[in-house]
Amino acid sequence: HAVIQEAAPEGQFLWNNKQEVHVFLPQQKEPWVSIQTKRPDGVWLQVAGPKDSVTAGQVAELADDPTVSSEDNLDVVRMSFKEIEQVTSKELAVFLSEHAKSLPA
Repeated sequence: HAVIQEAAPEGQFLWNNKQEVHVFLPQQKEPWVSIQTKRPDGVWLQVAGPKDSVTAGQVAELADDPTVSSEDNLDVVRMSFKEIEQVTSKELAVFLSEHAKSLPA
């Protein structure tokens, strides 16, 4: 939560779902970040942004088996975290901050 809030202070957290938390930014109508906390295989993070805004190489070392796919004119990154060190890494904080800043105004 803190790493996301630091990366995008204007983000609005939506806590009304028991399975996942969404974070919205003013620049897009879809959630920028979604966090799934109730999965047995780890905490899952999904980051959505404009098409062609993320490459697999940018996220390869951030989490366990991250994927980048295109859906509805968005690039969607899905990552699983099994260790607290992954969530608190400087690399993840930098990626999230740069991604938030890359969204069109």
